[in-house]
Amino acid sequence: MGQITRKGSLSKFENIRRRIRTYKTWYKIIFPFNRIFRGVQHMRLRNGKSAYVRSVRSMDVNIISDVLGGNEYDLEQLRLPPHATIVDLGGNIGTFAMEMHRLFPTADIISYEPYPANCEMFTMNAPYAMLVQKAASGKTCSVQLEDTSNYVGLRVVEKGGIKVEAESLDDILKDFVKVDLLKIDIEGSEYEVLNNASTGTLKKVDRILMETHDVPGFDDLEWAEQILTKHGFTVSWIDKLGIVYGERHATEVRAAPERAR
Repeated sequence: MGQITRKGSLSKFENIRRRIRTYKTWYKIIFPFNRIFRGVQHMRLRNGKSAYVRSVRSMDVNIISDVLGGNEYDLEQLRLPPHATIVDLGGNIGTFAMEMHRLFPTADIISYEPYPANCEMFTMNAPYAMLVQKAASGKTCSVQLEDTSNYVGLRVVEKGGIKVEAESLDDILKDFVKVDLLKIDIEGSEYEVLNNASTGTLKKVDRILMETHDVPGFDDLEWAEQILTKHGFTVSWIDKLGIVYGERHATEVRAAPERAR
């Protein structure tokens, strides 16, 4: 029993160390200091970036650490043209839009985020992006979204959630001539969105950056490769946990680590 206790304490200690290394305002999220800071807080990272969180005890803290501190999407390697058009499906609290604005300050960023509480934080963090308070789905309709204080990993459910408006990818991109980057991170609805999109819609897209999830009937995450390859994208996996990058008519594809099984 003593060994288990020490192991748990070490894990907690390492988590504290990681937060101190990542955050300049680490004292806001470390017990017992976190009891002092209530409501919306401005969190500053040691790399010079910063963002607002709705609470120092919320998952917003982890999202900022992953996207702004850990470069979850490998965004530094993206090459986009000047004045690029970026469509962000799954805007959450705005961290992806923030990174896109930092890397490509002249880009037009359009983000879709259905959850009201996330939209409030998005507006604070990324006021330069156009925010559409809708979900992305296989068809344009109303859907039930999980209603939880977690605010992360919000999935579409059959009942018991909050009603939000949703649009198909065909409708989302109907007025676009070209999209330089389409980012999709919508917690399990990626397959439905892409599988129901028309060939004409996907031809407008030059690059897709997507977090994938398992789909029944497919081996591992091969559905993503199948759909993207079918529509003319050259695919590389940039994260063995399921982040995929596809580029149309790519001349050079980054080497990808072996995918996790």
